[in-house]
Amino acid sequence: MATKATAKKEASRPEVTRPSEQTATSRITDEYLIQKLYQAIVAHGEPAKLADIQKAVDDESISLGLIRQGLGSYPQKFVQVDRRWDVSTRYLDRQRPAFKILEEILTTYGSPMAAWDAGHELGLVFHRSSEGQQAIASRMLSSSDLFFPIQTGNETKYGLRSWLLDLQDSYKSLDDILFYNYLPSDALKPFESLKLDWENDPVGSAVKAISAAPGKPSVVDNRLLLLLAYQELGEDFDGKALYAAFIKSQELVALPGHRWTNQVGGELLREQFKKLGQAIVDNPTEDDVETEAVVPLTVSAQDMVEIERILNASSERALHTVDLLEQVYEISAGDPSFDADLNSLESALAGAKDKYQWVGFDLYRPTNTLPPFIGQVPETLVFPTVPLVETPEGDVQDQLIEDEGFERGLEREILSPYAQDVNDQEQPADTLWPDTEQGSSSSARLVLKAHHKEIFTFPLVQFPAGFIPTDPQVVEISLKDSSGRSYQAFADNETQLLYGLGLFDLYADITPESGAVITLTKTSVPGEFLFIHKGETDAEVYVSPERMQFLQDYRAEVESGPSIATYELVRYILEHSNAAMSFLSILTELNIVRRVRRRQLASILSAWSGFSVRAGAWSFDAKKAAQGFNKSKRKYII
Repeated sequence: MATKATAKKEASRPEVTRPSEQTATSRITDEYLIQKLYQAIVAHGEPAKLADIQKAVDDESISLGLIRQGLGSYPQKFVQVDRRWDVSTRYLDRQRPAFKILEEILTTYGSPMAAWDAGHELGLVFHRSSEGQQAIASRMLSSSDLFFPIQTGNETKYGLRSWLLDLQDSYKSLDDILFYNYLPSDALKPFESLKLDWENDPVGSAVKAISAAPGKPSVVDNRLLLLLAYQELGEDFDGKALYAAFIKSQELVALPGHRWTNQVGGELLREQFKKLGQAIVDNPTEDDVETEAVVPLTVSAQDMVEIERILNASSERALHTVDLLEQVYEISAGDPSFDADLNSLESALAGAKDKYQWVGFDLYRPTNTLPPFIGQVPETLVFPTVPLVETPEGDVQDQLIEDEGFERGLEREILSPYAQDVNDQEQPADTLWPDTEQGSSSSARLVLKAHHKEIFTFPLVQFPAGFIPTDPQVVEISLKDSSGRSYQAFADNETQLLYGLGLFDLYADITPESGAVITLTKTSVPGEFLFIHKGETDAEVYVSPERMQFLQDYRAEVESGPSIATYELVRYILEHSNAAMSFLSILTELNIVRRVRRRQLASILSAWSGFSVRAGAWSFDAKKAAQGFNKSKRKYII
């Protein structure tokens, strides 16, 4: 692995807030985080990287940054070994009695532990095989009064007897029980008015008791819950059975120090994790200790092997270089050399094009792993070649004319991004964008047309220049819907199409076949966009279900019959419309029947006498159509 000065890592740790300065909520949050990190490293079985710990924690509310801060802030719990993190209990003094070490391991672990896991931890302390220590651990756990068994399915786990209510014959009063169980004399006061049924519903009773406890989150010591049960059950009280019911329940959350909270408390703690993680991102700490000069990152051959393994494991989705830097080197935003290290890593990836492909932003994926459909223009988007049809007077019905010959206004309407499409588009500088649409804008307004919705594509021409990078050829992006689900898509700058199976899922929730308005909004993550559709439609591109069926029926009729000129299609559409139509509306409906370019439609509307425009809306007059091709337009014939 590449080496960096250890001093750099130590100096970049955020300052620790001491327990005396913390609120009760923040203390519980910290303690719960540390317990989850400790349990994750134990589950990993050996010193672990941040990414391995995050995977073992399996909680999306706990970010890599929060994990790193938590590990670095509690050196009495965690140690760093060869750029990996380990629990300090694996480095306890081997001269101590084994049962005392086992007691400390279980105390820090904070939950029942299987004999195998306990044996594995003892093996790491004493440098012995896990198999041999497992038998020793099993013997100590089952025979010592320090521990008690809990049956979970086919497995027996063990907890510390100190977690249970201590009831001895020598205790003569309730005050004695409270005193010898380290509970305050008024500990029972919040629960005096509760009606609990410990015999028939022990978990429900525990949940009610926790909900009645003061504080946010509500937290109750296990011994106090058991005391409440003991007061009701008397001789039928079984503390071990009650603890077993609690630990198996999904309604209770086990906290460090043999305490419990309910689901509401668990969610509150998860929200605290999210806030802490975001605070780390928003307020990266600076070094407040002078250190040696930071050693520049050198990406070694061994590092590249590790990077290749990580990328191959995620071959269906590109990874951010910042995430690779975090996973491989445990370097994150806020480290003094972060920018320089990121440049070093990106340079190394860019220099290995045979293995890694840059797909825009800071994203890389293994070379030759892009979906095979990228780079292809679907047949339904191809403009067909239509035989030319002449009138008896010798005029070609689909005659193209120069832009100068277009009726007033059409020369601008053809430059709208919503009129343009794949293989029928202008240079970005010539497109007439709304004032609010710029490449630097935080969002883009898009309008989905029927032929793209049908095949799960989208034309890049509707994106302002620079909104999606034009380099490299294929740019991978992530689209997040309103519920937070993420979908993959690919922008191909050569075919000018956005592809991806993610569009299949996103389009499925859009009802209109044509005209749905979509807003794509940039997030703080490079290459990630919010995909928002609130039911809005574009008046000129929207086609009602009834009209859509009419156009699809007409398309089937056209495709099954002899070839006809586009002129006839335009005439038919206008003759069967209840009102005059805008250029974009005609173009939209025309392309449902047959793929037609903008200038072809503009030429037909401008050159033939039957078509007229008033206030931007076009109509067809059969009587005027008899006048044929407009003689004033002949000079513009191409």
